[in-house]
Amino acid sequence: MATPPSTKGMKIHRPAADAVARLRLMSDVKEKWEKAAKAAGTDLSGWLRRAADAALAGGIESHQAAEAERRALRLELARIGNNLNQIARAVNSKESPHAHALDGIRAELARLNAEVGIR
Repeated sequence: MATPPSTKGMKIHRPAADAVARLRLMSDVKEKWEKAAKAAGTDLSGWLRRAADAALAGGIESHQAAEAERRALRLELARIGNNLNQIARAVNSKESPHAHALDGIRAELARLNAEVGIR
């Protein structure tokens, strides 16, 4: 998680909070967050509010949208690859309608080669 920008020495004017949100987390995570908040010049509550506000402004949503797009592209590429494999299998198959055309072409080439003396 990116560290929110420092507000050290700045007075932030916010309306008074009128609600409380609580969460449970591991103590080592809390320590990491508190260190990040201190490095940003704020307390843990302020740091978490700014991180949540940044996520709502597009950070997390943009990441989720990009990940969904990557999944869709991978799926489309897999479908294209599957189609190419089916085409190659059909063209190279003895049961393919194209196989009979190739047999006819081979026979005609052999006849022409024999006619002009090429083996």
